Amino acid sequence: MDLNWTATLLLFGMVCDAARGHWQWTPWFNIDHPGGSGDHERLDTIQRYYPDKLCQTPLGVEARTVHGVPAALTGEAVHLSHLHGFWCINEEQPSGKHCSNYAVRFRCPTGKCHLWVRQKPTRHSPSTLSQWEEDELESLADAIYH
Repeated sequence: MDLNWTATLLLFGMVCDAARGHWQWTPWFNIDHPGGSGDHERLDTIQRYYPDKLCQTPLGVEARTVHGVPAALTGEAVHLSHLHGFWCINEEQPSGKHCSNYAVRFRCPTGKCHLWVRQKPTRHSPSTLSQWEEDELESLADAIYH
């Protein structure tokens, strides 16, 4: 009896146009001022105020003062995240200084995502399966029979 068998593994993936360089920067946003606890240019708040000018999931973010100085060159302690936005806390600044007034912009994809599928024929004996292949086959069997 031949215990060798042939299977075709289907590999799926998603490629977005942004991965191919298809993205653009939004306009600059300045929705807060550094009074109070600091300057907070939060992504969720900007999305609420400007839903038609900002994508749901930005790929990057930049911050600068309203005078055009990049945040990294101000010497201030700042926080920057493409998932949350920008914030500068007055209490974190050296020598009792306060945060500058900042504006942010986000990098957004301009196109759509595309699904790709590849087939990978494999020939195995039961003793040559990798752990990943065993797990995938078990998962597939569970999906089919349960």
